[in-house]
Amino acid sequence: MIGRIAVGLVVGVLGYVYVALRPPSPKICGSPGGPPVTSPRVRLGDGRHLAYKERGLPKEQAKHKIILVHAFGDSKGFKLRISEEVLKELEIYLVAFDRAGYGESDPNPKRSVKSDAFDIQELADKLQLGLKFYVIGISIGAYPVYGCLKYIPHRLSGAALVVPLINYWWRCFPAELSKKGLSGLVPQDRWTFTVAHYAPWLLHWWLTRKWIPSMSILEGKTDIFSPSDLEILEHLDGPQNEEQELLKELEIYLVAFDRAGYGESDPNPKRSVKSDAFDIQELAEKLQLGPKFYVIGISLGAYPVYGCLKYIPHRLSGAALVVPVANYWWHCFPAKLSKIGPSRLLPQNRWAFTVAHYAPWLLHWWLTQKWIPSLSSSEEAFSPSDVEILRHLDGPPNEEQEKVQQQGAHESLHRDLIVSFGKWEFEPTDISNPFPNNEGYVHMWQGYEDKIFPFELNRYIAERLPWIRYHEVADAGHLLIYKAANCEAIFRALVSF
Repeated sequence: MIGRIAVGLVVGVLGYVYVALRPPSPKICGSPGGPPVTSPRVRLGDGRHLAYKERGLPKEQAKHKIILVHAFGDSKGFKLRISEEVLKELEIYLVAFDRAGYGESDPNPKRSVKSDAFDIQELADKLQLGLKFYVIGISIGAYPVYGCLKYIPHRLSGAALVVPLINYWWRCFPAELSKKGLSGLVPQDRWTFTVAHYAPWLLHWWLTRKWIPSMSILEGKTDIFSPSDLEILEHLDGPQNEEQELLKELEIYLVAFDRAGYGESDPNPKRSVKSDAFDIQELAEKLQLGPKFYVIGISLGAYPVYGCLKYIPHRLSGAALVVPVANYWWHCFPAKLSKIGPSRLLPQNRWAFTVAHYAPWLLHWWLTQKWIPSLSSSEEAFSPSDVEILRHLDGPPNEEQEKVQQQGAHESLHRDLIVSFGKWEFEPTDISNPFPNNEGYVHMWQGYEDKIFPFELNRYIAERLPWIRYHEVADAGHLLIYKAANCEAIFRALVSF
């Protein structure tokens, strides 16, 4: 009897352990119950799909074809700080793709350094990029580039390893150097990388326990970043370099603000055209902008500008109304004209505007009923030129971020760590010069202030492999590619001989 109970307990415990350690099945894009497929994809020989995103010149016109490999927790849609003008000047066709398990690319339960290299080769073949192409790998996204250098060097025109990952268990490192690098990490990251290396089967369980500190980057901690990284993070969604240069040329100080109730600004239950105008005036005073300032209002954001023109004209140096809101019930419009506007709207928008005008107390209920079509933001609400612009705009960071792990954290983030910090078939120092006749170059870009992958270790690899062109940026950290000047320098160096 006791024996049966003991056996039952053991079986029960083993069953619990099995369930706890086993990652959940991924939610495959396009499968029943899975996320939708919204991006172009290629089908690989093993049946998997890779989603991709193109920029720059059409590949038929481009002199240089570059495949970009994204970092940990990122995707094909990350905001690369390089303008279309520079890509055209350098005659570049650029394609980024979601690595296996990320975004809209199918998971690969057998993902490895080698498999990712052959994924890149097959992507190039499916997109007909020709016999040779360039690769750029960022952070953990550099491991597939190491794979390309090892397994398909004959397909490469050049390569760039940007703040590349360090596997602290590579035997090529002197013991003291690898120990120093590992000890410099925050404790929770050091433990996570150690689990990924020694017990990859435990990693899913490790990263999903609330009582075990997760990776610092997954918890949103900033102590892993250098001062220069933090500066970049503060301005990551701000104007890019070319826009900033124009502001400097015109001697402009520009401030944008969240209107009441938006973002991090407090709501104002009494919000009105007048209150928003005085909000702007008070903002200017708090920021000490002087007796006069300019205002620009875009679309619905133009109504506060109308308020400024009405209530505080003496404070204005000038004003711009950009595609300003039109209230179809303004009495100044001739009857025929005021009818033309609403008649051209999509029905759901026309009804929502009508409710907002005649029954504002009903609007919340109206817009939250699933059986009533809500305001439309689909392409049909835009002109052909608007649609063209939208297709070339980078999506909001939160939209792209939502897609990163939509098939499951294990097949994207966790497997990244398992491959990166697991046991490789080779080490970087085992790679032979892929360009013995100088027909191409391999570049490594490293931030001197990098706190995630310390410069000493990547500098050591570059010293062991003299065919690597090593660029150490003195005032940069791990996010150096997010600074427009660095990003442009990386591309120019890659395609210049």
